[in-house]
Amino acid sequence: MGEVIALLDSLIKEYPALMDDSTTKNIAALLRMNSDSQENKRIKEVLKID
Repeated sequence: MGEVIALLDSLIKEYPALMDDSTTKNIAALLRMNSDSQENKRIKEVLKID
């Protein structure tokens, strides 16, 4: 999973416009379905969402 998080981080740094309000809401909805809270926390940190 660390590799996926690193890829997300590099994408967001290179293309910050990808994280508009709609994308943020969709990612938050997907994370609510994931039961791994540590993984969710790290993804949220990388994507800078609450």
